[in-house]
Parts: sequence; structure tokens; C-alpha cells
Amino acid sequence: MRKRGGWSPQNTTCPPGLEYLIVLDRLYIRQQLELLEVVVGWETENKYLVTNINGQPLFYVMEESNICARLCLGTLRSCELHVGDTNHREVLRMVRPCRCSGCCCFCCMQMLEVYSGDMLLGSVTENCHIFRPSFSIRDASGKTVLRIKGPCFRCCGNVTYKIKSADGVHRVGEIKKKWSGFTTEVFTDADNFSLRFPVDLDVKIKAVLLGACILIDFMYFERNTKRSSI
Repeated sequence: MRKRGGWSPQNTTCPPGLEYLIVLDRLYIRQQLELLEVVVGWETENKYLVTNINGQPLFYVMEESNICARLCLGTLRSCELHVGDTNHREVLRMVRPCRCSGCCCFCCMQMLEVYSGDMLLGSVTENCHIFRPSFSIRDASGKTVLRIKGPCFRCCGNVTYKIKSADGVHRVGEIKKKWSGFTTEVFTDADNFSLRFPVDLDVKIKAVLLGACILIDFMYFERNTKRSSI
């Protein structure tokens, strides 16, 4: 398939429930505030709302995980994320195993697989790194189709993760963590993201990029002290 700007144009096959993504070039992801986390400090199952540029709901993302894993493993916990449409029909399932992070052992790097039913659409895999986060976006066959490069340092304000072509030459989009204000950032882990990609990118890869955004939130922006102790 001919490439344009470093990515492959859309495949004609669209998994059921993702048809609306065909015409979109960006998504907005907002983590829902959990009062139990704020009041008690216990890590609860994450929930996200995915909207379009006009703020219209598209998908709801709900984590399914074990309470012991959340309390003992923190942000390194294994989990499944169920993505439903506005009719409460599941359109995607994301599977994240329990892995280490930021090390040089390739068998332990972070990853997340994205499914439509039982069909694998692709995966996000963390690359070995020391200072700058790096991820590979793979299709169902395991081929790297895009790469994500994070910043060397994360500080107050917006944080941008660049989405690049597989060869790293072309910048084709971005994942941006938006600053939510001092109170929200310090006392909660309810994060806001924007995700931008080529409008003619394969819908299945758009879905995998949504998974990449959520994985990045787990790894770098969840307010949990357990992660630093593992």
C-alpha cells in the first residue's frame, strides 16, 4: 500500500462501532474524577470519557482490575479496559499485562493490546529507554507502523508526546497531556489529553493510538506512590 507522509492510508476494513473514527483527525480524552480516591486515597478503577472536538461523547472507557493489584502494584497493575459507545455497546477491549517500566529488559517492557471482539487490531509496546520515553505502535501482524517519542523532562504545563512515522522522519500527530490547574494536578489524578492523528490513518491504528494515550496516562500521570517503590 502506498504511503503518504510516513503512514499508510486507511484500510477499507473498519471494525464495528468505529465507523465514526473514519472522518476524525483528533480525539479528546478526559479521566473521570473519583471522589473515593480524593477522600480516602485508595486507587480506584480508572474511567475515561472520549469526545470529539465539539465535546460530544463518543466512547466511554472503563477499567477492570483487581483491588489487590491496584493497592499493591499501583500503576504497574494488569488490567482490561472496556471501551463502549454511547449505546453502551462494547467496541474495543484493551489488555494490559503487569510489566516493569523504564528498564533494559525487553521481555518486561510495558505493553497494551487492542482488540475488537476477539480480533487483535494492534498493540503499543514500550521501547528500551533511559531518559526519553519511546513507544512502538504495531499492527495486528506485529509490524511497527508508527512511533511515539516523549519529552526528556515532564514539568508543569502541557506535555507533548510526538507521533512519528515508523522511520522516525515524519511527525504525523501528537498526544498532549493538558495542564488541568494546580488543584486538580496536585490533589487528584484526573487527567485531560488530546490526541491528534492523520484523518486518513487506518481506523484500527487510530484505536491503538487511543490505547497508547491511556497507557501513557497510567505510566506517567497517575498519582500513586506504589509505582516508585517497585
